[in-house]
Amino acid sequence: VDVVGAQAAQAALKLTEEVQARGPGVGPGVADLHAGLGRDQGLVAADVGCTPAQLALAWLLHQKAVCSVISGATRPAQVEENVGALDVHLSEDVLKRLDELSRAFV
Repeated sequence: VDVVGAQAAQAALKLTEEVQARGPGVGPGVADLHAGLGRDQGLVAADVGCTPAQLALAWLLHQKAVCSVISGATRPAQVEENVGALDVHLSEDVLKRLDELSRAFV
């Protein structure tokens, strides 16, 4: 099992449990954490020359524990954008940068 994938799954579960424990709405700091990730992911995507969605999908495809990626596209343009992730090259430096960004959710 890929450590990063397992950590990401644990982080998602922990975040879900924390939000559910607080009841409706988003708990303190969670919205800021998500906003920061979105901002940083957008900056990395701009450096790579792709969209944030393509970056996310390309990163997932580089995870050893991931055997397939399912996206929730609802429009043909989104499908086309998502398929473009297959052409995104992520250097080792970019992969490390994205791994670091994801650690905030672990």
